[in-house]
Amino acid sequence: MKRPVKTEQITNLLRDRFLSGYYPGKSRLPDERSLVAELNVSRNTIRAALSALEQEHLITRYSRLGTFLNVGNPSTDNFCYYILPCHTFCDTRQNWHIYNAIHLLLMQHLINECNIRNLQYSMLPLSNDNTPEHLLAERLWNLPQNSKLLLTGAHWYRSISRLFIDKGFRIAMLHSSSKEVVENNSNFCFINTDWNVFLQKGFEFLKQKGCRRILFCTDKKFTNLPDNGCAVFQVSRPESALFDSKYDLKKIKTVFQKNKCDAVFLFNFNYVKEYRSINALFGIPEHIPVLINEFLFDVSVMAHPPFVIGLNHAKVIRTGLDFLFSDAPCGQIAVDDIIIYDKKHQPIVTT
Repeated sequence: MKRPVKTEQITNLLRDRFLSGYYPGKSRLPDERSLVAELNVSRNTIRAALSALEQEHLITRYSRLGTFLNVGNPSTDNFCYYILPCHTFCDTRQNWHIYNAIHLLLMQHLINECNIRNLQYSMLPLSNDNTPEHLLAERLWNLPQNSKLLLTGAHWYRSISRLFIDKGFRIAMLHSSSKEVVENNSNFCFINTDWNVFLQKGFEFLKQKGCRRILFCTDKKFTNLPDNGCAVFQVSRPESALFDSKYDLKKIKTVFQKNKCDAVFLFNFNYVKEYRSINALFGIPEHIPVLINEFLFDVSVMAHPPFVIGLNHAKVIRTGLDFLFSDAPCGQIAVDDIIIYDKKHQPIVTT
């Protein structure tokens, strides 16, 4: 349910105050009566706004003690911002904390790592409705010069990439490549993986499961796939093509049946989110192992969850923070610590 306009306005006003240093870091905030008088709104509006900001971990409210700002002084050297991803990476603005598994993991590891390093952090949403068309660039502009930022889904931020440079932000782009935003800037680090290593790990896992004939679906054609003794039947489509009813699912099923495949590996292959089973989507038996790249979508809603392959997100966060809080030069950093997750999203130990 969408918040009333007045509540949204007060929420945005208070958020900007919290992040810009308007109030002293880690301080006790004015009580509700004071905010009601200052902002000339109802107490219900103030309470709704504070509740929303508490969900964003910007504040903590204690019974009989008051409301305290979780954000430290942004001008200090041990402060960073985690820019909340947009659009496909999270649900509605009101439920921003309900991410797919990958972003929950990233945030959890960020919190843990910041506690270990005694760093301060803040989660900063750049869109009230989680769409890249409605980025609020002023929120970035209000951040202190030379702020340290962690971003995911970097391609959403092309339209405001110049602002990153003008403000002198030092930025760690997680799961991103330099082509997605900006190149040759000394304050940018792009943290991703070597996709050949990623694919090799995936095919090796399926081989260990006893699979020898693998249907490999991807959004672009790979010419040099890892050779581990398995027969791989690749079905690709143009990277720019959107998945819709025109996509030839019959072809996928035909390739699967004709070649008697005994496993499916989906890599960067977009498909309709409403499907509760990948096996049903492609018309293949439910006992067939399916391995997917973790970016595809939240597997927790699926009737027959697949196996999932992804990066070690703790290492991704550590690598990003190492760059932000050092004088390391810019560039690409490959994180090759690959993890396979079972159907309950628990790590599998592979040999």
